[in-house]
Amino acid sequence: MLPTVIVIGAMKGGTSSLHRYLNAHPEICMSRTKETNFFIGKGEQTRNESYYDTQFRVQPRVRHYGESSPNYTKWPAVEAVPERMHRLVPQARLVYMVRDPIERMISHYGHSVAAGREQRPLEEALSPGAAKRYLDPSRYNTQIERFLEYYPLEQMLVVSSEDLRQERRATLARVFRFLGVDDSFKSRKFATEFHRTDNKFSVRHEISWGTRLIATLGFKPLPEKPAVPRRELSAECRSRLQEVLAPECDALRSLTGQRFEQWCV
Repeated sequence: MLPTVIVIGAMKGGTSSLHRYLNAHPEICMSRTKETNFFIGKGEQTRNESYYDTQFRVQPRVRHYGESSPNYTKWPAVEAVPERMHRLVPQARLVYMVRDPIERMISHYGHSVAAGREQRPLEEALSPGAAKRYLDPSRYNTQIERFLEYYPLEQMLVVSSEDLRQERRATLARVFRFLGVDDSFKSRKFATEFHRTDNKFSVRHEISWGTRLIATLGFKPLPEKPAVPRRELSAECRSRLQEVLAPECDALRSLTGQRFEQWCV
């Protein structure tokens, strides 16, 4: 069973929530593993098409099988995804979740901090000269252009996370219409927002082996990681990022006809 709908990103753009909402629809079955990363070179080299058979529950009413992998829109760090995807599923419909590009970068940074992959202060990590890791996934028009070399725009739908959060039923109805399934479907699951990053700003402290041993023996619990309040970018850094990202956002608006009025860029 091959996917007929793929959520291609963006990271920290609401893909976890959309994956769950789509899976709640009786005509859609999303993969058991949310991020299969199947079309990223390393994964594809170790898997074949039968891998997808293990990901889906075949049901008689289902019209679409799908997956969601935000890493598909991290070019140039992740290359050749559209080519691989088109070779296997040229008729697939693609959904691209986007978000205020600077807010997405801040959330991405918080995700990296929580995972222990980022130790730099926010201002330093997101400085335009050093932020390629965070900046490239927010270059939405550049990312989508890579897919447009293989997929017509009619097979792609761009959805903002702001719309999904604030106008959820109307936005999901638009997604369902794009997929050709019942757009009047409603579910209690639509009231829940999944995997928000607001609580992921934390500092990882190394805990000594002695402290771990004492905790293991039950004498004293491990110390909790202290929470770090979300920091805001300085006006200067934000202004530089806005200048860099403005052409991307303008091009995306022109391509999609959407205004993304809630964005700061």
